[in-house]
Amino acid sequence: MKKLGSYTFANCSMLEYIILPDSLKELSDGIFYRCTKLKYFPKVSQLKVIGDKAFAYTSVITVELQETIEVLYGEVFKGCYKLKSISIKETTRANIKGFYYLRLNNVKIEYRP
Repeated sequence: MKKLGSYTFANCSMLEYIILPDSLKELSDGIFYRCTKLKYFPKVSQLKVIGDKAFAYTSVITVELQETIEVLYGEVFKGCYKLKSISIKETTRANIKGFYYLRLNNVKIEYRP
């Protein structure tokens, strides 16, 4: 499996934790949109792309994006008011709009070489 459809788990209010297959390469737009109890960012070894609003309005606290991540689209973390820090490699292409909301909420963004 390389990709799950957009909004696959959206509005799943009971989802707290999920294990995804390592073969997954893309988290589609809104895949966890408004999964308000989701606290943990899933680790997927081959993940390359995270779509628009993929984690919007979740309860993730810290995010460490693995080295394979190449692109973050749109408002990935919009409304993640519990998010405290995110670690990302310098070469990841991130839509500036996606980080706009993080800066509004004083989220610490660490850029790794």
